[in-house]
Amino acid sequence: MRVSPEKLARAQKAMQAGGLDALVCRIAEHVLYFTGYWPHGQIGAAVVPASGNPVLLVGEMEAGLEFSSFPPSEQVEIVTFPYESAEVMRGPNDVLALALPGVFKKLGLDGKTIGVEESFEGVNVGIFQGEIKYPGQPALEMLKMVFPHNQFRDATGLLLKLRQVKSLEEVGAIRLAVET
Repeated sequence: MRVSPEKLARAQKAMQAGGLDALVCRIAEHVLYFTGYWPHGQIGAAVVPASGNPVLLVGEMEAGLEFSSFPPSEQVEIVTFPYESAEVMRGPNDVLALALPGVFKKLGLDGKTIGVEESFEGVNVGIFQGEIKYPGQPALEMLKMVFPHNQFRDATGLLLKLRQVKSLEEVGAIRLAVET
């Protein structure tokens, strides 16, 4: 699903009004909302600056396998990371702790106020049925450890308000889902 410039501008205006310099989203439906891509392995993130283009962080293997069929929106910058191999086992917080500093540096987010998904309790099940993944306290602690000069604020209310407004493409997708 494409992310319209109008939707992104509305979100960035709301972020600016709420005193946020960026959002870090790990919940799959928020990654989709801002990048047009649903992380199939659900190990992904979107960093959405209050101005400029969103950044999608996703595993190298997933990007190689999925982007030809399910590409993110054109304006989204893509950053890939190695996830697991026969030699190295990593969890989602480990790989994001390695990948996020470069993104924050490029976007000038050091010492800034970042919105996070701190209070969500319900999320959609991803492609692996029954494997619900969403960021919890360990994810927030990782962010605070990797970025000690940043402030992190709960952006749940902002995200819920943004998601209440649907684009014509989203309305069409909802109609299609209901009709089939």
